[in-house]
Amino acid sequence: MCKVKAKKSPAFTVKSQTALVSVRGTGLEVVAKDKNLTEVLVLEGRVVVRDFVKESGLPGEQEELLLTVLHEIALKPDYSAAVGRDGISKPVKMPAEALAHKKEALKEIKELSVLALKEWEKTPLNE
Repeated sequence: MCKVKAKKSPAFTVKSQTALVSVRGTGLEVVAKDKNLTEVLVLEGRVVVRDFVKESGLPGEQEELLLTVLHEIALKPDYSAAVGRDGISKPVKMPAEALAHKKEALKEIKELSVLALKEWEKTPLNE
């Protein structure tokens, strides 16, 4: 689980063997269950989830692996999707209880990040 600040530079991405997740100012969880399944949960912001034929292991014409995108979806907060060899699942709204637990964990991560940044800013630069 992580919090990513929005920035004007190229988007931050998380890549697994089955998915490419583009992140934009988002709190999310990406879990690679194994080499064939990745789960993506959005807590804040928005992500774009893509699957690729090559990473999915699906053969193209003449037994070559294609490099084009099979599917792409946008996930909004409180929704999850699974990405596997057969593509991307339909987005599913997370159950309220599970969501509350995940959002509390994200809140703690954000608080720890703020404290760590304050400590880092106090560190003198070595010249």
